[in-house]
Amino acid sequence: MFYRARVALIALSALLTSEAFAQEAAVPTACSPAEFMAKEPDSVIASDYTKIAFVRTATKEQFELARETLQDKINFGSMTGPVEYDQARTVAEAEALAIKFDYGAEYYESYLGQRIVDNVKKAYVECLRAHTVQPGLRIWLDRREGDYYFLHAIWVGNDKKSRGVLARKEIAEDEVYIIKIPDEWRPRAEREIVVKAGKNPGGVINITVGQQSQSFVFIADPPRIRMLTLARPGVDMSVRSGGSVSCERHTNEQCFVPSHISGYFVPGTIKFDGTQPSGTGFEVTKESTSEVCVRAWALSATCQTEVRIDGKPVVVERYPGP
Repeated sequence: MFYRARVALIALSALLTSEAFAQEAAVPTACSPAEFMAKEPDSVIASDYTKIAFVRTATKEQFELARETLQDKINFGSMTGPVEYDQARTVAEAEALAIKFDYGAEYYESYLGQRIVDNVKKAYVECLRAHTVQPGLRIWLDRREGDYYFLHAIWVGNDKKSRGVLARKEIAEDEVYIIKIPDEWRPRAEREIVVKAGKNPGGVINITVGQQSQSFVFIADPPRIRMLTLARPGVDMSVRSGGSVSCERHTNEQCFVPSHISGYFVPGTIKFDGTQPSGTGFEVTKESTSEVCVRAWALSATCQTEVRIDGKPVVVERYPGP
């Protein structure tokens, strides 16, 4: 069941994912779960998955509002201190790829909408009700009782007055069953749909009322993948200047790529482990989740005096464990 469901969800997610979203900051949408979770930040850190989904759908303002309360708790791995919005999104994308939870914005919004906590849900649902004024069909999860999912829906037809008739219902998963669905729909009247879908469902139901269609994706909990954090030392970067060597600026450079499949580097965690006296220095020349380059240098102010930097760079890599 899980394999078929995941195939269906991946196919749907591909349709929902846009190249623009992957490259641009999140754009606020009416009734995004992130809007309400930002005001109740503890809901953001319910799991690594909710944190990823929040960071990848929240606007900068929503992220910063949640960060005020959560501080380091909104970070990933060994990141410390206040993390900026763009950096958090970069790491969230790398973390999502590592744990096989890389989807589009609408998928993440569906995931959050089905796991939103009670003290956030009331405001979220009120927003859904208030914004159902244009022609369309809006469906959300009201509650769950065992294997039964109680969906609520509001329909508005093209003329916004006439009643609608259920025209089509489809299920994209063998073990998902529609138990109850209204045949007639009044504009803006909230109706209930009951679905039996198991403890950890995956699948899609497609509903058409009149000329308006809408899909509801049952987002299964992804398989748990344990992430490990490793501090990787590089090779020695000893550099001298002056004394027995020329007193010009001497450098030693080194680059790293992840050593594990699906591994990535945690931004802001690069360190130099060694001695760094006056006249020497250590700098990061390139930093991304997929590659890190560093440089050590030495420059004697007087040719008679030798200055020397000794030590190793250390980068922090996160990767999926066994």
